[in-house]
Amino acid sequence: METNPKRMTKSLKAFSAWCKENRNNRIRKIVDMVNRKLRGYFNYYAIQGNSIKINKFYSIATGILYKWLNRRSQKKSFNFEEFNKKMKYYGLIKPRILKSLYKQMSIEDYNFV
Repeated sequence: METNPKRMTKSLKAFSAWCKENRNNRIRKIVDMVNRKLRGYFNYYAIQGNSIKINKFYSIATGILYKWLNRRSQKKSFNFEEFNKKMKYYGLIKPRILKSLYKQMSIEDYNFV
């Protein structure tokens, strides 16, 4: 099961609009909110079999964040290597599969009374 491309595009457009509006906040506040947004997306879409789309969403979203953080002033704030160091310092979360689509039932799940 994969993420619908239209939903992914819609989520990325909304993320881009949010980054544009909030690029002038402090980086700590921006990263905290981005973590909330990513965690919500991962909680909904991060199931087994969707890791390729999750990683694609993450890479595009970090590219969008990099773009808008570099537009905070007239000169380029940092390159992508420095951006990755800053995001690691501030604790930007990484994508991971959170749940299985099909939960395997164990014998303890049955009530034999």
